[in-house]
Amino acid sequence: MKKIITLSFLLILMIYSTSQAQCFSHNGIMNEACRSMTIIKPPAFEVSLGMSSSHMIKTDLNYITKNEIVYGVSFGILPYHPNISMLNQEDAAANAFLGYNLAGSIIIGVIGGVSHYTRYFMQDEQQIKTSGLDSNIGMSIKIITNTSSVPLTFGCYGSKLEIGVSVGTIF
Repeated sequence: MKKIITLSFLLILMIYSTSQAQCFSHNGIMNEACRSMTIIKPPAFEVSLGMSSSHMIKTDLNYITKNEIVYGVSFGILPYHPNISMLNQEDAAANAFLGYNLAGSIIIGVIGGVSHYTRYFMQDEQQIKTSGLDSNIGMSIKIITNTSSVPLTFGCYGSKLEIGVSVGTIF
């Protein structure tokens, strides 16, 4: 929990920092002003690594098109399983992402996919284990900054199964 609070605070701090944003204008209205603020020029790839509230490690791969539409996939896995046999847990997740690159500096969009779960319950004094797939839908937001020599992304995501934070870069 301390990690999530710390990373959330850093994300908020980055939002209010004086960082320049990339910019792309189809109609040419802001082209001159945007040239001086460009961090990266689309198309580009964004790769990030995150951790959720359920201790699932998540990897994102997003593609930012020239039109600022963002397509992506993410995969998550629980690296270790606790020894508590009565714990309900999500073991793995696979999601698709569709979003938009707002003002060239904020990637925002929806997440949809499936996750594998393992659940335990008691019936007639016997422990029963079930597993299967569950649908997953949520939202993700990432801030692009140029606080270092390479553009960094700081993000957070949430769904009906978990919430989490991520850190990545753009190629």
